[in-house]
Amino acid sequence: MKFNKLFFLSVAAGLALSSCSLDNDNDGNNNYVTNTYPCCNLVIPAAGEAPFATVATYNLTFYTTTGDVSISTTDLVLGYGTQKFTSSTMPSETKFYSVDWTNQTLDVTSFAGGSCSENGLVIQNIKGYASSVVNVLGSEYPIISDYPYKFRIPLVMSYTANHDYTVKTFMPDAIYRGTNNVVGGNMDGSVFTSEDLLLRVVFSDNLKSADVIFYNAKFSSMMPRAINFVLKDLPVTYTKDGYEIKNPDGKPVNPWMYEGGGLTEMPSYQFTSFEFLNTSSDLTSGMASYTVQMGPSAFPCTFSGSYVYSGEQK
Repeated sequence: MKFNKLFFLSVAAGLALSSCSLDNDNDGNNNYVTNTYPCCNLVIPAAGEAPFATVATYNLTFYTTTGDVSISTTDLVLGYGTQKFTSSTMPSETKFYSVDWTNQTLDVTSFAGGSCSENGLVIQNIKGYASSVVNVLGSEYPIISDYPYKFRIPLVMSYTANHDYTVKTFMPDAIYRGTNNVVGGNMDGSVFTSEDLLLRVVFSDNLKSADVIFYNAKFSSMMPRAINFVLKDLPVTYTKDGYEIKNPDGKPVNPWMYEGGGLTEMPSYQFTSFEFLNTSSDLTSGMASYTVQMGPSAFPCTFSGSYVYSGEQK
C-alpha cells in the first residue's frame, strides 16, 4: 500500500504521555503500556438537548501479552457534571503498513466491545482505532506563529453513555488532504483540479469557532504560485452528524495571507461563502464548499479529504 508523503510518524512520536509496566512474575494482564490521547468529544443526546462539544482526554491501556485494551477518562461531560470511567478490556488488532519512501512502519490499532457500569454511569458499544497513518505538516510548509503545530496520534472512537447519549471523538487540530475542484479555474473555463491543497481546521479553546488554514492553495491554472492563508473566527455548529463551520451570518470573509513571516488581511481574495461539513460517521473526513471572489470573477470550489487512515476504505 502506498501513501502520500504526508502520512507518517510512528505511534510513540506524538503521544503526550506514556507509561508502562513489564512484570514477568505475574499474569499477562500486568504487562501493559498506557498512552494518553488529548482530543474532543462530540456529545449527541438521543432527544431534547442539542449536540455539543467538550475537550477530553482518554487513556488507552494496551496489555502486551493478551493483546487486549481498555479505555479510561476522567472528564466525560454529559451536560450534568463531569463523569469518569474505566472500561472492561476488549480485543484489539494492530495492522502495519510499510511506506516505500521511508524506513518507518505505520500502524493502525483497532478495538471494539468494551463496556462499563459504575457509579450510575453505563458505557456501551465502544469502538474505535488509534492510527499513526495521519497527515502532518512537513518542512515544506510555512510555520505560522499564530498556529503552533504539535503532532498528535488521533484517537477515533465512539460509544453510548447511559443509553441516552452517543459520544464521538474528534481532533481539535486536524489537517485534511484531498482533492480541490475549482469551477472555471482553467483558461478554457473548465474545472481546475488540484491534489496539493491542505486544509487545516483549528478549533478555538471553547470549541465555538474555528480557524481554517489553506496551505499550498491555487484557484486557477493561471495563478503563478500557490498561496497560504487563514479564514479566521468561523462559527461552529454541532449536529447529530458532526459539525458545520460557516462564514458568519452568510457574510463574506476576508482571508489573512501569510507573507513575510506574518499574516496580512487580503480583501482582494474575498470568500463570499464557506461551509465545511463532516462526510464520514467517524468525523475524520470532510467537505468544504466555498466561493472565492477575485476581482470581477467568482470561482465556486469544492474540497473533499480526510485527516487520518483507519485501515479500511470508506
